[in-house]
Amino acid sequence: MGNEAYKKGRPCYGSQCKEAIQNDPTYCRAHHRLATIYLRLGEAKQALDHCKNACQHANSDDNVIAQPLYQCLKRCIDARKSNEYSLLQRQSMPLELILHPKFFFFFTVYALQTEAFRKLHRHQEAYTSHSKGPNFAIESCINFFGMAVSAYLLMIKALVYMVSGRLDEAVSAAQHVSRHDPSNKEISLVVKQTRTASSA
Repeated sequence: MGNEAYKKGRPCYGSQCKEAIQNDPTYCRAHHRLATIYLRLGEAKQALDHCKNACQHANSDDNVIAQPLYQCLKRCIDARKSNEYSLLQRQSMPLELILHPKFFFFFTVYALQTEAFRKLHRHQEAYTSHSKGPNFAIESCINFFGMAVSAYLLMIKALVYMVSGRLDEAVSAAQHVSRHDPSNKEISLVVKQTRTASSA
């Protein structure tokens, strides 16, 4: 089961690798596997960090993939910060990643682009973009990626459900993320929006 979860890039296996590294920071194989999982999930910076510690297990191919992914993510995040949603929506994955034989999720990129489509009122495209991402349990995501990334992903899910008319699911997703991060003002606003839409 562990190897299968590793091959599919599941956060549950990544958590096991993180625990192994906590016990032994020089555990090169765990660094390598964690780098691969982060890469398959589209988290380029973390992948690069663990590649550096993979020692003899390091795979040069991982760096080749991670670098263009990192640049793509940076462009997306910069566009979001400046509210350039048209620019964000146009960002695409580098061709070498799309054609790579490994299976990748890149769900942070999809989430950012989903938000861009929603901001541009292109709701069907937002739903389609969101559906490309994996459907991991939020607890696994929190354990693996931390609260900030997980909260953002769940917030985007709530907003996509809301504009798609899946109001009960939107409220549920918004309330779920609010329980994990109650002080986040952006999330509090999403909770209000979904409740208002549901009661209309």
